[in-house]
Amino acid sequence: MADKITNFIGEAFNNSQQKELVSIAMRLFYMFIFRTLFITLSVLTSLSGKAQVLPSSADISYLYSFSSPLHIRHQLVSSANKNWIILEVDATKDFLDSLSFSFSLTPNLDKPLTSFQKLEVNKLKISESKDRQLFAIDVSGVDSRYVVFRMYQSSNNKTFTYIVELVNPANLIFTTSQLTIPDLNGFTHLNSPLKVSTLNGSNQNYGVKFFGKPFRLPPPPMGDLKFDSPFNEADTVFSITSGSTLPTNEIGTYALFSEDNEEHSSFFRVENPSFPKIATLDDLVQTSVYLWTREEQKKLLDSDDPKKTFDRFWLNNTNSPQRAGKTISAYFNRVKEANERFTSFKEGWKTDMGMIYIIFGAPDKAFKTNDGIQWVYKKTYELPSFIFTFYPNDKFFTSEYYELERDIQYQNIWFRAVELWRKGRKSL
Repeated sequence: MADKITNFIGEAFNNSQQKELVSIAMRLFYMFIFRTLFITLSVLTSLSGKAQVLPSSADISYLYSFSSPLHIRHQLVSSANKNWIILEVDATKDFLDSLSFSFSLTPNLDKPLTSFQKLEVNKLKISESKDRQLFAIDVSGVDSRYVVFRMYQSSNNKTFTYIVELVNPANLIFTTSQLTIPDLNGFTHLNSPLKVSTLNGSNQNYGVKFFGKPFRLPPPPMGDLKFDSPFNEADTVFSITSGSTLPTNEIGTYALFSEDNEEHSSFFRVENPSFPKIATLDDLVQTSVYLWTREEQKKLLDSDDPKKTFDRFWLNNTNSPQRAGKTISAYFNRVKEANERFTSFKEGWKTDMGMIYIIFGAPDKAFKTNDGIQWVYKKTYELPSFIFTFYPNDKFFTSEYYELERDIQYQNIWFRAVELWRKGRKSL
């Protein structure tokens, strides 16, 4: 293009004045090109500096992986006309110090976000131990459905996303120490201290129900889920005020609720001292339910020597003592991890998420949507790719409790995965 302009101007002018005009024209031409390129680069740089983030496409699978260096959970609490997010961050101090926190508000997780505000978490800290820190974040008056947190680690150029839905806050906290520090574990052990408190120390009255009977098992992913209340008739019912201590001499679940709002309850379990680990033969039998048929379980329970029957089952199915030992260890480690991650009003291994985690492991990808949470599993030589979708049950709970969307399409992958476990061939 530049040559054509030069030839055109050169043919029109032949004297030195004309040549000077040609030179000026060429300089103007190249200045125009340079300025155009500069403006284009400036626009591109500006756009890249405001990169859009789609919350529903942010991978949150790190929350379910025990190899992740970071784990986060929260409780939404209402106290004295204020709402707070109690954010618990589990990570080593060095890792936590390497993170920079920011947040954004949105009514819709499918809406791209371009702006995040820096969050000075050190000013919000309410508790700190070796690998765990708690922060209290005031969200009073926030007129959005979600708070989207981002934790950025510059050394690895890695971003972690955590999303809190601002619905159904609890008006109490459970504490398991002398200090008024929220305990987000969801369980304590027999004969351990368990107190009910408010975040600001104010007085509140609560109704209490205690459920000592075992909660029912979840049906498999291709089964039918009953949508009635998961609770049997309570063993005991009474009232308490904040600051009171609950008895912990019996295994079971406490449900606490405002006396004027029994529909939404907060839960805390009392468990045996070995929990979340599996320590007794009875525990082994119960938590093997996803792998054994009813006939096999009955035979085990009716056996004069249950331990021998249990060992024989694994040896006959795997045809290898080494493989049997490895499989048993891996399976019950999954049960322990499910108890740690998913315990709510019932043991973690009995929840829908716990069941799927035990059989299939942590998801390869996970996403929080406006409707629920998706777990994505990639295709392997054992199984095809598939997705599980969990929806929140906010009918009975103040905390986030998710139930699986069941479908007959899961039948083949469920039976295939169970058979791999039984033969000791499940990839771990």
